Amino acid sequence: MNYAEHGTGDVYTFSATDPESDTLTWTLTGDDAGAFTITAGVLSFRSAPDYEAPTDTGMNNVYTVSVNVSDGKNAAHETDTTVDATVAVTVTVTNINEVGAVTFDVTQPQVGRGMTAMLIDPDGGLSIIWTWERSASQYRPLDRNHNGVSSSSYTPVAIDGSQYLRVSATYTDSVGGPSATSEPVQVLPLPTVSLELLSSEIAESGAGNSTTVRARLSRISPAPTSVTVTAGAGVTVSGNPLTITAGSLTSTYSVTLTAKDNNVHGPERKTVDVSATSVTNTDGVTGPASVELTITDDDEPPMVTRWPCPRLKSMRAARGTARR
Repeated sequence: MNYAEHGTGDVYTFSATDPESDTLTWTLTGDDAGAFTITAGVLSFRSAPDYEAPTDTGMNNVYTVSVNVSDGKNAAHETDTTVDATVAVTVTVTNINEVGAVTFDVTQPQVGRGMTAMLIDPDGGLSIIWTWERSASQYRPLDRNHNGVSSSSYTPVAIDGSQYLRVSATYTDSVGGPSATSEPVQVLPLPTVSLELLSSEIAESGAGNSTTVRARLSRISPAPTSVTVTAGAGVTVSGNPLTITAGSLTSTYSVTLTAKDNNVHGPERKTVDVSATSVTNTDGVTGPASVELTITDDDEPPMVTRWPCPRLKSMRAARGTARR
C-alpha cells in the first residue's frame, strides 16, 4: 500500500473476530515495526514520514511490518500469548510536490550591498528562472523584471532606496513545476551625513567669534566615516577631519570655525556656507548638504567730526576788531 509523505492519517485499519468474543491484542513485529503504532487494529506512523529523509531499514521509503493479533487464549481457553494471526504489510511512502520557499541571505538589504536569493525546496529545484520586482509598497509590485536582473544575486542601487524588493523563482523539481515568491523586503537607502553647527551665528571678533561643527549620520554604518569641512571667505577652519567611528552616529570630535576680524567696512551681517570637501566611507554614504553660518560685524569704522579751533576763532575775532 502507498502512503503520501507528511501524512498524519491512519495507514490502514485491520479487523479480526474471535468466536468466543475474547479481547483481542494487536502487536507489531518486523524490520520497521518501530516506525508504527497499532491501536484496535488501526495502523499509524509514529511520526509523519518524509520522503526526502526515509527512516525505514532499507532507507528507500519501503517500510515492512507484520501486524499480529491474539485473543490471549489457547484451544482449552487457557491463557496463551501466542499470535493467532499475522499479516505482512509493506507500506511505500510516496513523494508529493512540496511548496518551495525563497529567502534572502541578508535580513536587511541596503543600497550598495549585494544580496542573494535562495530557493529552499525539499524536492530539489532545477532550471530556476529568477524574476525581481520593485515597489513603493510591499503589497503592490510595480516594476517586474527589475533592472533586467535574471540571476539570484542583485545589488540594490540608489533608486531602490526605501523601496520594496521581492523575487520569484520559477523552476522544475523532481515532482513538478512549481514556483515560489519571497516576502517583500524594504531596502535601506545609503546613510546620509549632515553637518550640525553648535551656533548658527557668531561675531566677527571677540569672545563670540567662533563655533563648532560636527557630523551626524542618519543611521549607523558598519564602516568609519571621514568628513573634511570647509567654509566661505572670512572663516578659518581648524580640527579637520571629522571622524564618525563604525557603529556610531556622531563624530568623535568637532571642527572649529573662527571668524576673521578684518573688515570694518563690511555689512552688518553676512552668511557663509559651511560644507564638506570630501566624505569617505567604504560602505557608502550620501551628503552632506551645506549649512549657513551668520557673521555679525561688531567693528565700527572711524568717523571725522569738525570741531572749532580756539586759535582760529581768536584770529577771526581779531580781524573783526581791526576792521572797526
